[in-house]
Amino acid sequence: IIISSPEKITLYMNDTDPIAAFKKMATLSQFAAVPRGDNLYSYRFSEVIGCGAIPVVYADGWVLPFERIIDPSTYVVVIPEDQANRTTQILADIPEGTRCQMRKTGLKIYERYFQNSKATLQGVLDSLEHDFQLK
Repeated sequence: IIISSPEKITLYMNDTDPIAAFKKMATLSQFAAVPRGDNLYSYRFSEVIGCGAIPVVYADGWVLPFERIIDPSTYVVVIPEDQANRTTQILADIPEGTRCQMRKTGLKIYERYFQNSKATLQGVLDSLEHDFQLK
């Protein structure tokens, strides 16, 4: 599911190369839905921010990655599962300038913490350092 704007939600499939199709559509989109998978986390989350789209998370109880060191509201839209039918309105209420900043922030976060295993390890270390500073 690709949400290219709050007014337009598109289901996009490409039988020849679905991974390439997903990345292309996410790159062209302002928002991309990230529903929960078998667990609360979905690998689509990091793919979406890596493409520059704002993840729209539908997963009650999901603890977002590195949320102790990164304010999720700066790059993610979290919609309670029972409010999924309000997605279009919720996204439409986000000003264009805010959307632009959220996309930029998401890309910076991707580069710092998600682009590869070394970056993810850095996120873990930064989180631990943050926790120790609080004690």
